[in-house]
Amino acid sequence: MTIINYDNPIKKQLLELMNHEAIIVQLIEVLSKSGDRKEVRLLNIEKRLTKNRRICLQKALEHKEIAVSWTNSLLHTNKNKLA
Repeated sequence: MTIINYDNPIKKQLLELMNHEAIIVQLIEVLSKSGDRKEVRLLNIEKRLTKNRRICLQKALEHKEIAVSWTNSLLHTNKNKLA
């Protein structure tokens, strides 16, 4: 798991988090069948934390896209005023 920079989010990190979350879900299913309750409990905590990081990263990516779009719009508007 890499360190996430929420100020400069990358879509690759979102995909990594989604893959990590999917692996955790699979592990929970397997360990639930084998009866390893302690490990399942710990994995459920990890799943919740991963889900929270994923949601925060998604919001950061949305914010970054809005900011870039807004900046590009401003640059385009200022360019037309100068012409």
